[in-house]
Amino acid sequence: RFGSSRFKVFVSVAHNNFLVEVMTVPALRMSTFRSAHRRLSQTLLGACCLILFSGLALPKAFTPAGAQEHADVGGPSRRMLLATGVVATAIPVPSALAAEVFGLGPQKGPFERDAKDAVIVGDAKSKEAQEAKATIVKLQDEAKAALASLEADPQTDLQAMVKRFGISELREATNTINNLMDENTAAGIQRFQRLMIQAKYQYEDEIPFPLSKKGVPQPRGEVRLARIREALNSYVDNSKALVEFV
Repeated sequence: RFGSSRFKVFVSVAHNNFLVEVMTVPALRMSTFRSAHRRLSQTLLGACCLILFSGLALPKAFTPAGAQEHADVGGPSRRMLLATGVVATAIPVPSALAAEVFGLGPQKGPFERDAKDAVIVGDAKSKEAQEAKATIVKLQDEAKAALASLEADPQTDLQAMVKRFGISELREATNTINNLMDENTAAGIQRFQRLMIQAKYQYEDEIPFPLSKKGVPQPRGEVRLARIREALNSYVDNSKALVEFV
């Protein structure tokens, strides 16, 4: 009898364990299903956001000229495509978006430097440095003269400003100035360098007159003219700021 009683207790315990396992399996399956459903929902939401943001318009500075002005014919040139890839990171953050600290006003960006705080570790009076500065001033004067010419005649021909190695000349000169500075100051010089190269790419790309389907030059439209002036003004402003460091 004692053995029979122990057997009945064993059977009862095994039966109860089986019921617990049977009830646990659906719960685990339901939990796994809910987790997979949640991950699927998150993936679909992310895909929708990506599609939405991909439809946003490009910044004006990098929009092909033909899409912005009916008078301009054709797609973006090779120069503008290079500008888009090379200097896209040079877009300055507007001061209105800069973080503000109560009582201190707008704060500077991570690459903004003040000329009065510049630390020059090289020889700024060397022949190489003086020639580099003269080159930057010369290109700056060309941009000022172009603005004056456009003010007098919006259809003036500025093709002479577009030189085959103009960007290389600017980069070499600004690199020379950059090498005169310590690491912290050089970050500010490099920022101005990128902005100047970007502006030069833009106005050189816009300066040629638009062509008709038959290849006949057409007058500049107001939109193209505004883009040229904007790029020239940006170039002059950043060039002046860079020269203040030396």
